[in-house]
Amino acid sequence: MPLVPWELPLFPESMQDRYEDSTWGPPMVSTDHFADELRSQLRAAAAQGATNILITSRELCKSVRSGTAFLDACCEAMQQELRPDDIVVRDKDSGAGMSVRYQLPRS
Repeated sequence: MPLVPWELPLFPESMQDRYEDSTWGPPMVSTDHFADELRSQLRAAAAQGATNILITSRELCKSVRSGTAFLDACCEAMQQELRPDDIVVRDKDSGAGMSVRYQLPRS
């Protein structure tokens, strides 16, 4: 009987021993992961009729399940989404993460 996807090993058998003894950290998260989640939150808020939404880098990081390990990538995604009418409440250079009030709806 074939295995279903959730029963398959994480690595091919030839590599299994190499990884069983290694210590694993959190999976790599890219700026694109944060950008996708940010756009999703912006769309959801706009769909509920909001005219703006305050997004913090710490909360955005947590929503991508990375804790704050990738805070720089998260802030980069937030900066890339900035438009002229958005308000940067706290800049990433503050050392405490970034906060932006994004205006909705996005065009």
